[in-house]
Amino acid sequence: MRSGGTQRLFGRHVRLALALLLVIPMLVAGRALAPDTRAATPSALRFDGVGSYVKVNDSPSLRIPVNLTIEAWVKPEGVTGHQHIAGKNRYEIGIEPSGDGFLVVFHFKSDNRWKTVVSGRYPLNAWYHVAGAYDGSNMRLWVNGQRVASREITGTIDQTDNPFRIGSANAADDYFDGVIDEVRVSNTVRYTSNFVPAQEPFVPDAFTAGLWHLDEGAGTAVEDASGNGNTGKLQNGPEWVSESPFQGPDLVAPKISDVQATNLSTSATITW
Repeated sequence: MRSGGTQRLFGRHVRLALALLLVIPMLVAGRALAPDTRAATPSALRFDGVGSYVKVNDSPSLRIPVNLTIEAWVKPEGVTGHQHIAGKNRYEIGIEPSGDGFLVVFHFKSDNRWKTVVSGRYPLNAWYHVAGAYDGSNMRLWVNGQRVASREITGTIDQTDNPFRIGSANAADDYFDGVIDEVRVSNTVRYTSNFVPAQEPFVPDAFTAGLWHLDEGAGTAVEDASGNGNTGKLQNGPEWVSESPFQGPDLVAPKISDVQATNLSTSATITW
């Protein structure tokens, strides 16, 4: 009887192992193919460095005298002179030429004087996360999550009713040449030490003053995901491109191979 019971128990484990061999690949494949909330084809805007930009009309939410963070993902493709990534003509983040590369610049105007911090040199034609922040006593600049410049300073940022722009700040010989994605303005200091830049689109929160994913892919307007209604209008033909600093969703199910079942006694070990 003990031998027969053992045989029946062993047979039960074999059937369990075989069932798991069938179920596990389906579970893994099902997880890989679960719906993805990101766009299947991410988009961004390419600016020509000549006259194209996005115009966002002035609003109270974009007038930030202190505790400011302005950031974006950028891929500079050329640089001649001072070019702005985004700004409101009183606070701005941009680039300047340096040899065969570029410097990142964050500056704002306080008491009618420009305050500036500048990075070291970076090569063109690559994606970078750039961020500038000011908390009332320090202005800081980050590139790819690394603090590259800082300055102790006090005062408040001068305010203006000028538009906020992407691909420019002044609409006067400061036009960006390259691709821009994920522009965010916050009324808080988001970074005070080195960090790992988010590898997916920003999520709006209570401190988000303006957030432009630039994922429309077509048309002449860009929506503000902050909820503050700061819709932008394309000026002079920025080009929609199927490009992003983030990897697209993985829609290919993994293939299960070399499946083995061992230790078929009171348990089963399945490997693949």
